[in-house]
Amino acid sequence: DYYYSHFDKKHEHEFFKEAQKSLEESHRERVTKVMKEWSELEERYQEMKVKDPKAAEDFRKKMSARFQKTVEALEEEGSAAKRQMSAMHQQRIMSIINMRKKAAMDCYTAALDQANPKTKKIEKCLEKLLRALEKDRRHTLNHYRHLLNSNLKQALNEKEATLEHLDSLNKIANQSLSMLDRVPNVAEKIRMRMVAVWHHLHGLGPKAAITRDVDEAIVEKYKEEVTEKQKERERQKKLMEERRQELKELREEKKRVIANHGGKLDREFDPESMEDESIIESTPMPQPVKLADLSGVEHNSVDHEDIPVPKLAHIQNQPFHHNEVTFSVRKESMERLRWNGSVYITLAFAGVALLTAMIVGIVLLRRHSHRSPHGQGFVEVDQAATPEERHVANMQINGYENPTYKYFETQSN
Repeated sequence: DYYYSHFDKKHEHEFFKEAQKSLEESHRERVTKVMKEWSELEERYQEMKVKDPKAAEDFRKKMSARFQKTVEALEEEGSAAKRQMSAMHQQRIMSIINMRKKAAMDCYTAALDQANPKTKKIEKCLEKLLRALEKDRRHTLNHYRHLLNSNLKQALNEKEATLEHLDSLNKIANQSLSMLDRVPNVAEKIRMRMVAVWHHLHGLGPKAAITRDVDEAIVEKYKEEVTEKQKERERQKKLMEERRQELKELREEKKRVIANHGGKLDREFDPESMEDESIIESTPMPQPVKLADLSGVEHNSVDHEDIPVPKLAHIQNQPFHHNEVTFSVRKESMERLRWNGSVYITLAFAGVALLTAMIVGIVLLRRHSHRSPHGQGFVEVDQAATPEERHVANMQINGYENPTYKYFETQSN
């Protein structure tokens, strides 16, 4: 693999991400290939099941056992490859950090050992060293935090080693600050400023003490966060288990109700109220009173037992349950049951009036069409004609006959 054979300290993180992506794609392809083989074996099993069911079941058992072993081997191989790549990345990061610390320490000691020490040079190299130490510290804490989330048991085993490494970094920083005493005049100028830089990198005030207890408190804080996350996951898992149990009980209750009704429900089973709505639906409803049955009943002398029509009222789809069906009886007003003849008489008169208006309109339209010149066979005069031609046409419409035309007609006869 390219990642294992090449090392570039400037782009290590980018190469590691690309290698992780490539590893995941390779693992996905292998799993897809196994699933495709499983589909082919499943098709073969279906064909065998038609011809020889017993041999097909034996084939299915062997096939399932082999498939499970193959999948487990693929998962273990993928996990091992990820652990190997993470370990390689961890080693390279530590190598880069150690190189930075070594280069910063060499620069710092060389600046102190000069015959004519320069304050700016010493300050620059010391700050570079402190930042390299803080980089190592941050990486160590982040690695331990990741280990807590991925493998709690291993993280607890490495807790002491992690605290020892963090303590060693603090000792190196204190020793580096003490080396300023080699150049007293330079130490007076930059010591307080360098101590403030080291505290600032830790996120502490200038007067706070940097001890093992500070790092241990940070480690314990990470552990508490992981513990809280685990408790939350356990709580969510418990809720999911309870929900699955409730769904199981609902399915069992539904089967029981269906069995009590002969394997068929008139309406859908209500999982919220856990009651069979078809029971209520199957209750015979009172027949409504017909109008014909009330035609001979007087409003003031009505038998009390003939009027009430009980209407069933019950509660459904509520978050509580009830054991008895509640009924409410309402009296229907006799005024609503009486036949109102005035409405139908009014509608009849309106229909007759509308029909009469339509007949009168048709008659008037026909009389108008008979009186129209178009109805008498005349042709409309072109509007583009001259005024004399239009005048002659109007005279002919009114019955005028041209004497000249009449003279020539008489001579020809």
